[in-house]
Order: sequence, then structure tokens, then C-alpha cells
Amino acid sequence: MTHKLMFASGWLILASWSFAASAEAFVEDPADLASLRADFSRRERELERSKIEALARFAATHPGEEADAAYDELFGLAMRRELYDAALPAALVRRDDVKADLPARAMALLVSVIAKADAGKYDESFGDLARFLGEHAAETADPNRPKLDEGTAIALGEAYLQRLFNARRYDVAGKFAALVQASVKRPGIQAHFAPRTARLAMIGKPAPAIIGEDVDGKPISLADFKGKVVLVDFWAAWCPPCLEELPRMMRLAEAHHGAGFTILGINLDAQHEDVGSVAKAKPIVRKLLVSAGISWPTLLAGAGPADPTAVYGVTAIPANFLIGKDGTIVGFELSGEALEKAVREELAK
Repeated sequence: MTHKLMFASGWLILASWSFAASAEAFVEDPADLASLRADFSRRERELERSKIEALARFAATHPGEEADAAYDELFGLAMRRELYDAALPAALVRRDDVKADLPARAMALLVSVIAKADAGKYDESFGDLARFLGEHAAETADPNRPKLDEGTAIALGEAYLQRLFNARRYDVAGKFAALVQASVKRPGIQAHFAPRTARLAMIGKPAPAIIGEDVDGKPISLADFKGKVVLVDFWAAWCPPCLEELPRMMRLAEAHHGAGFTILGINLDAQHEDVGSVAKAKPIVRKLLVSAGISWPTLLAGAGPADPTAVYGVTAIPANFLIGKDGTIVGFELSGEALEKAVREELAK
């Protein structure tokens, strides 16, 4: 369905009013460039919140395709800019709108459960998601109700799980994984989330041993970092998301190295079909490490029972595991500010 949203002029008026109303704040020069950027960033987010509220009001009074388009834009902005709380009232309305198609309601549900989880309402968010999946995704759901396709159900569950992982609420994530296995009972969905169940079982357990060689043939062992907080990072040169994370990883390592934190890279280039061996992977990985200025130890993963990717059950990258000072796994699939926070918390123990 093609959506057309015809309220650009009204939005331009709102935007012009917002900037005009705040113009006085820019008469004097800010103290420094950082202050200027921070002020504009704050004002930009205020404007985005206003846009979300305006879109919600528009959708409530303009039924049909224009409302559909307004909701799509509203929820898209909320997800891109992490403004789930601002979108929660509209999400609750859209989630329960039986006239809306199921994918649209699923998007609204996702926004609402993430907003509630971010507010610490984990039991409530889990209950909402469990109820929705039971009604629209389970094999035994009412046949008279529309049913979510497997792809949408998986995307919904993945987005929720990633939020829980970053919050390190593995208890709630475990409840969700158990729900999928016990209640949804659709083979494709169960198969997708089965590895998540296995990974959740590793939390609080001793980290499996990692032994191998770096790009220069020097031996590397996870045991060498006993007593430190270690981030085991699985990556490859052919993985764009992995390379995008490298600058953030470097800042993290630089900020906390002196406090007892280190990164142990596990490179998977040897497993790519165009490379095929550790020997061929070495020059590729060495060149990348040198050009990027990466100084933490990097192990080249090969094949066999001792391959860390097999031991840790890694089937997709980027993937990471955070190991505490006592050698147990305390987190996984962490990123951004959530990773930074988790490292600080572990170092403080």
C-alpha cells in the first residue's frame, strides 16, 4: 500500500515556530564548540519529540492511508532516534487497533514493549509480548485471528532480545526464549531462537578455554588474562558491521586498559570461502590491524574442535562475550553505551 502524507506545510510552520522561539538563545556565542553542538543536539531532540507528538495527533484525526503513513513515520523516527518513550502513547493506541494490519500492529507493539523495558517495566513488557505472540504467532493460536508470518515474528523477538541483552536482563530474555520453545511451537521460529537459549545458559558459567595463535604465530590463551575484565570479540575483515565497531572498540580499550580491561579479538577470515586457511588469512588480518592501529591480541580462528567459534556457538558476526574478573561470562551481544556501562560495572567489582 502506498502512503501519502499531506501535512508538510503544517509541519514547516511548527518547525519554524520552534526555531524562532529559541532564537534568542543563540544571540551570544557559546563558551566552546562542544557546548554549541550539545545545545543544538538537545534542541534537535526536542523538535523530534514535538514531531512525534504532532504525528500522533494527526493520525488520531485522519483515518485511512494518511493515518497509516503518519504512524509509519512516527514509529520509524522513534526507532531511529531512540525516542521510544515519546512514541509510547501512540504505540498503545495502534497496537490495539483491530482495523490496522498485523505488521503495523506488530511495529507498534515493539515500540511499546521497548519503551516499557527502558522504563524498567520488564514484567509488563514481557507480558505484552507474550500475549501478542500467543494470539498471533503460536501454532495453536485462534485460526480466526490473523497470524504473523515467521519473519515478522522473528524480527519482533530479536529486537526485544537485543534490548534485554544491552540491559543485561538475561532473566527476562530467558523467559522469552522459554516461551518461544514451549508455546509458539513453529519450527522456523524455534530453530532461530534455539541458539539464543544455548547462549543464555552460558551466563554466570566459566568462559570456555580459548587457545590459538595471533597473526605473528605467537600463542594466545584466554587464561593469560586471568583476573582482568575481557571482551572476547568475534569479527572478520569481510564483515562491514564489525569494521564499523572498531573505532568504538579502540576508544573503549584506550579508556579502560589501565584499569584491568582488555579485548581479545577472534578473527574469522580463515573461515571465509575466498580465504580458506589461516595461512592465507594472516597477511589480510595483519595489514588491517596495522592500518587501524589495533594493539589488542587477535587470534586467528581455524577449524577443528578447539575453534572458538564452535566452542562459543557463534554462527553470525559481530558477536562478543564479556568475561568478568572471576572468569565467568557476564554478558554477550553488548554494544554502544551498554557495553561501556557493563565494562565499568565489572571493573568496579
